Amino acid sequence: LRECKTIDMGCFVGLENYSNFADFEIPIGIREQKVDGFIITHPLGKTDAKVLNKFLEHGVPFVVISSVSTDPRIWSVCCDPTLGYQQACHNLIQLGHEKIGYCVYPQWEAQENRQKMMPAPIDAGANVEFIPIEIDPSTYTHTEIGENIARELISGKLDITAIVTGDIIAMHLLNRLTECGVKVPDDMSII
Repeated sequence: LRECKTIDMGCFVGLENYSNFADFEIPIGIREQKVDGFIITHPLGKTDAKVLNKFLEHGVPFVVISSVSTDPRIWSVCCDPTLGYQQACHNLIQLGHEKIGYCVYPQWEAQENRQKMMPAPIDAGANVEFIPIEIDPSTYTHTEIGENIARELISGKLDITAIVTGDIIAMHLLNRLTECGVKVPDDMSII
């Protein structure tokens, strides 16, 4: 916002939930073309193509962050989290974790994401298993996903001692585990 002010440009921030395409509606500022462009800052999951096509129909330029589109009409910016995943996993291995869970969104391939987490050889002598945890933010909220993972950990259905996940899910997972008497990082590590 500060940068926009320095160049005499207005900036508006809006929160929309595009997980259910039946409820999808183009925001009024875009519909009435009262903006010069906009940024979509979160992957849209299973509704991705439909939502982006609706935005394209309105003719207002946009950029998608944290998601890559194969449609040449859509500009996108995505970071490569590989180095961060590797550092996180090496840290967990050094702490003695042997079963590390990681969240996989519907649009990701579990094996592809596993290779991003640890494409380099695992620390010498380490016996580590990476366990994909499939999540679907188009069906459940981040709160529900965090609580569901906590429930599976507490019941023993999910046999891991560490998890690598997104920040909002991690926050709700941490809250639920704390409420249930699980100590983080003593009993469980969350990254």
